[in-house]
Amino acid sequence: AQAIGLKVFTGFVYPGVGSSYNDDDLGQKRGGVLYFYNDTHVVLYGASNAEGTGAGIIFTGQFSYTRDQQEFSTVASVRVRVWHPGDFPVPVFQSGWLFMSAGSKGTTFIEVPHGLGSEPDYVLVHVRGNDGGLYGLVGEAQGSSMSREHYSAGLTSSWGGVMFGYNDTIVRILAPSTDDSDGKLFMENNYIYCTIIDP
Repeated sequence: AQAIGLKVFTGFVYPGVGSSYNDDDLGQKRGGVLYFYNDTHVVLYGASNAEGTGAGIIFTGQFSYTRDQQEFSTVASVRVRVWHPGDFPVPVFQSGWLFMSAGSKGTTFIEVPHGLGSEPDYVLVHVRGNDGGLYGLVGEAQGSSMSREHYSAGLTSSWGGVMFGYNDTIVRILAPSTDDSDGKLFMENNYIYCTIIDP
């Protein structure tokens, strides 16, 4: 297990995340540090400014109704903290690795019964790359997405990230899908949007 913290001049510490939801093709500000890990390394990724579109290390939004809570920083101190698996108690439930695939109906939605009979105090969902540059590296799913698929004036943006939620019987895991019937949950402009999920 590990924790990534970002500290900017204001003194606030922002945690890193396990996936990114924004693309630079939209020409909007974005930011954040992603982290992935394996049994020997923790790999950090910051937003690239290759297209000159306002990449930051920390970005909390740019709408006027967020008032003085806005933060956009291009530099920050980064701290990595790592714990040995033995430092944590053994989980009362642990699934094996389950297959998911983005964009394909039927593989973007999983419900895993945890058998506790009550709402868990803490749930962690790991995502392990099966191909590409992140093969074998592990990231962590998030509780909400801050972006969505976007088509504007012929412009298509990439988006992604695995989300999860839980109740007293199941852990629900969602990957991005372009099929409305396969369930979506995202946060945009301080509002939470969702599509009813009917697996």
